[in-house]
Amino acid sequence: MTFNKLLFLGVFTAPLFLSAQRAVSRIYSDYGGFWDSFNTVQPDNSHNLLAFRWDADGPGTAYAPVTYSTGVNDAALTTGGVTFQPGTFISLPIYNIPAPGSSTFIGVGKMYGGNGNISPVPVNNNMVEYLSDGANGLGLGSAIFNIPQGSSISLNTMGIVASSIGDGVPDLIFTQMGNPSSANDSYHFEDINGNIVGTTYSVAFSNVPSIGKACWKFYNANVNPPAYNAGTSSSCEREIRVLAADWSEFGITSANYPQAVKLIQSFSGTSDLAFIGAYNHESITFAASIAGYVYNDNNAGIPDGNGLAGVTMKLFSNNVEIRSTVTNTLGFYYFDNINTNVSQGPYRVEVVPPSGFQVVGNRIGTTSSSLPVVLNNSTSTGNHFGLHQAPVANNDHLSVEKNNAKSLLITGNDTDPDSGTLVLSSIDLMPPSGAGNIIYSNGLVKGFTVNGQGTWLVDNAGLLTFTPVMNFFSTASPFTYTIKDAANLTSNQATITTAVDYCTKPGLTGTPDAYTDLGISTLSSRFKNWPAGPGISNGGIPNGAVALESSGKGLVITRVAGTAAVADPVKGMIVYDRSAQCVKLYNGSVWNCIKRSCND
Repeated sequence: MTFNKLLFLGVFTAPLFLSAQRAVSRIYSDYGGFWDSFNTVQPDNSHNLLAFRWDADGPGTAYAPVTYSTGVNDAALTTGGVTFQPGTFISLPIYNIPAPGSSTFIGVGKMYGGNGNISPVPVNNNMVEYLSDGANGLGLGSAIFNIPQGSSISLNTMGIVASSIGDGVPDLIFTQMGNPSSANDSYHFEDINGNIVGTTYSVAFSNVPSIGKACWKFYNANVNPPAYNAGTSSSCEREIRVLAADWSEFGITSANYPQAVKLIQSFSGTSDLAFIGAYNHESITFAASIAGYVYNDNNAGIPDGNGLAGVTMKLFSNNVEIRSTVTNTLGFYYFDNINTNVSQGPYRVEVVPPSGFQVVGNRIGTTSSSLPVVLNNSTSTGNHFGLHQAPVANNDHLSVEKNNAKSLLITGNDTDPDSGTLVLSSIDLMPPSGAGNIIYSNGLVKGFTVNGQGTWLVDNAGLLTFTPVMNFFSTASPFTYTIKDAANLTSNQATITTAVDYCTKPGLTGTPDAYTDLGISTLSSRFKNWPAGPGISNGGIPNGAVALESSGKGLVITRVAGTAAVADPVKGMIVYDRSAQCVKLYNGSVWNCIKRSCND
């Protein structure tokens, strides 16, 4: 006989009240491949609940102790020599939990992400993640400690199975992995009008025997990012306590079970939950749920990165949109309470990328904005998408000396949003019309020649080199290029202009035939005949109009916001134009920037 019922797993620092309640006497997990709670080894990393041993009537004789598997990995139990009754336990669908208080911690195994306090911080502020991780959501290596007192969680059901009431098979299981107190957590069912159905199930784990130990480290959950708490983590050891229950312990009977449509959990303030709960699949049906993340993914592949907030998500059943929502600040989205009797599927989720973003990956490894969803055991998680913005390529200008080659790093002003990485080897040149001798590498254009102008060649580091033909002195044909990033997105086309617009003449040799007559100096010690000479050895400055000399003072040209500010310009006037960022000369009619040229 197989079974599936409701399982609640928590890591509590709050105790449970025990009357007719029956404790679990042993658990098994996949820590290190296979772990038995009777083992003195303390789990210190991620692991999943495989099975638990429970006696429905404790010291009574009506039922014998039975080991129930959770369906996570029955093969591991068999290999470990465990005799068990197979079944399926699934964590409750949980997407919202109360805001953390100052004493709320995210707990993970001491070795999670590395030993103790490591960088970067291996946890994030999405506490829901640590209450639903692991196979079937039954991860035991992470927990939320001290959920604030008085807070509660409401879960909609679609019906308790009548035959599971009082059948001696557990419908719920609660686990306590923190230090219990005497405070109680409580659970009860309600009808559609909010009236309690049955009785309140109150639990205090201080009365439940410890069955094993685990080793933890703790992060304050009320700050972003979570902060390692050295004091709480200094003593990593916490005891494990587990309690299981049948529906009858909630006052559920064959007469009132149809009215039980909502499960309410209220917390003591010291509840330490490994997961909100898990249910025996054969005992109850919960409304279906679908969840996932949308990441700002700058490397494509498996969706990861920082969560994207405010992204619109849509849920379709049989190609008809039935829900929409937006991602939260962590990029998380969910659709819960899906009535599969009304909307029978097939289901798919669709992301609507914000302006400028593209899909670069999803759960199934494609770049589609739509994902098919299969509801296994009424839940589907991990429906992730990766989005990213394309890189931005900016225009470049190459000013080249006549008869000389010139190089420019054309990627120097290109960017990739959100700390993405440009793939420099992905540059693809788009030659101008009439270009020849085109050079390809891996299908990308890396070089070409334009007759009468010269040759362009770019290397895999983004360095573009232009070699002009002899005596070419003009503006060359413009062309464009694109570049990709690590997410395999292609940039816009940026334009590269090339101008051979200056040359350098060798200085005159021989004996100067004239010296500078006017000099301005801030030095008290200088040549007596400076700057007129005669002769360089006597301080002469050859072939000049005005000589300036200083060890710490520079020449300051008159600076103006723009040449329009000069009311009465005179031919030959020189100013520095701050808006144009150049030195300008007035030729009698217009101002022109002084720039390199060639007097050939």
